[in-house]
Amino acid sequence: MGGYGLTYTDISDNILYSGKSYSVSNGDLFDICNDTVTTVLETILDYLNDFATDAPCLVKVSDTDDVCNYLFNKLESTDNSVTITKNSITVANVTTETVNLSVAQNSSSVVLYSDIVSVTRTTTGVYDTYSIPQATVAIGDLIEIEGVIYLNGVNVNGTFSNRLRINSTDIIIEGGPTPKATYIKFNCEFIRKNTTDIYIKSRYSLDYDPTVNQQSSEFFGGITTTLTVPDLDNNTLPITLDTVISGTGFSFDFNYMIIKHIKAI
Repeated sequence: MGGYGLTYTDISDNILYSGKSYSVSNGDLFDICNDTVTTVLETILDYLNDFATDAPCLVKVSDTDDVCNYLFNKLESTDNSVTITKNSITVANVTTETVNLSVAQNSSSVVLYSDIVSVTRTTTGVYDTYSIPQATVAIGDLIEIEGVIYLNGVNVNGTFSNRLRINSTDIIIEGGPTPKATYIKFNCEFIRKNTTDIYIKSRYSLDYDPTVNQQSSEFFGGITTTLTVPDLDNNTLPITLDTVISGTGFSFDFNYMIIKHIKAI
């Protein structure tokens, strides 16, 4: 019997086929050269029936996934670090949908150190210190350091300096003989550039006593530079806040220091 692109002869209910070769071993639906007519037709009908039944069910994660669903319903973020949203646009009655994946900018922010216990200092010494553990700061990560020191009863005959130090290097130095300020607030941040270099930016501000000075506050530059430190993958990074006092009558109230780690995204 001849047909469109197909000729066969019934021999023991097998199909002799002269068209395109299909083989189950190649991942095709059936082996048209060896299956019976009944087997081929049943396979086709089962496939069409399953396709009609599973038409809304077009996505599987893998071959072993037994539950189909829409793509949007197959995506998840178990730690909520990725926000998954669906966008829909309809033009000329044709709707196009896309799935948007975005990382929350604040999801990787971690407070490494927080000291909010007020301590009064009247002599030279360390206010506070913390060492960032090794293998904590990756290349591109940001470290933010912030603190406040209150000044009380400064002796006009003495001098002082407050220092924020990173790996024993002075980053912020604020001092003088007679500061008429109520508190010092400092901010410092650095980014790890490579194995041994960090890029630092810092500044501090003085809040003045309005009965003595016209301005209420003033900002000062600290340092903007690249600092070479030991390999942070294998070494800690010490951060120290201390003061050097010469004279009597000085009183400093250390208020707080916070160190925050923001991972590169």
